[in-house]
Amino acid sequence: RQRAFDTFSGVFAALPQVTAVLFVPVAGEALRTTTREGYVIEVPASPQLLKRQRRVLENAYQQPAAEWSAPFFVQNINRAAVTRLVPVRRGDDFIGVVAVTVTLDTIVQFLGDLQAHDSLDAFILYDRKYVLAHPRLLDSDFKPSSNFEDNPLPSITDVSDPAFRLFEGGGMRADQLLENAPTVTDARRDDDLIVI
Repeated sequence: RQRAFDTFSGVFAALPQVTAVLFVPVAGEALRTTTREGYVIEVPASPQLLKRQRRVLENAYQQPAAEWSAPFFVQNINRAAVTRLVPVRRGDDFIGVVAVTVTLDTIVQFLGDLQAHDSLDAFILYDRKYVLAHPRLLDSDFKPSSNFEDNPLPSITDVSDPAFRLFEGGGMRADQLLENAPTVTDARRDDDLIVI
């Protein structure tokens, strides 16, 4: 458990936007820590949680590399989030998956800081029509609910950004812009630069 805590603490130090880290092994109990808890705990094994963990393990086993989850709502912290799922292998053996969770408000704040301090305008779209993160959401009263079907992420028509007007009508120009847009799989801050 101490080794897991040390590893998880390193994740929080390197990536302050991360809210929680979870390790789900193929054998044994899952371990989790959050920025609020500050210590590693074993995740209680309810039938529903075990079923979800098995599904995550099966998906991670099939994946050759890390992938992002769809946005979801975390009820105990009342926030929307995304998770980076990373398969863990030792040689050819699959031993589990690490899930690193980031809340959407943290991403929005990060983009707001980039805009305020670095004069960099950035946003993140989900499914080409929803705004996952945008600095203008800092001034918005939009709060996703626990039911994304009733209250989805804001659409590109809900956030006032001139760039979104290009996407609204769809068509060939919007498709070209979206297809040629950079896809960020990994990014880090290096001195005064964002390295993608």
